[in-house]
Amino acid sequence: MTTLADLAEANPDIQAQRDEWAAARSANGENAASWSAFRAHLQALGAPDPGEDKPDDWVGPDFEGDTD
Repeated sequence: MTTLADLAEANPDIQAQRDEWAAARSANGENAASWSAFRAHLQALGAPDPGEDKPDDWVGPDFEGDTD
């Protein structure tokens, strides 16, 4: 399965983009674990599309359950 490190091969900035995006989403009371929203954010930036399937390490210990 894919990891964020795998996705960094095509987009070396993906971790920083995720961190900034998640912080902004949390500050706005939005779901910071939504893969589809993060994917849309990357596409709006013009970054490489990471694909429909979230990486195995997408959600961390702060999140429970599956997110989109």
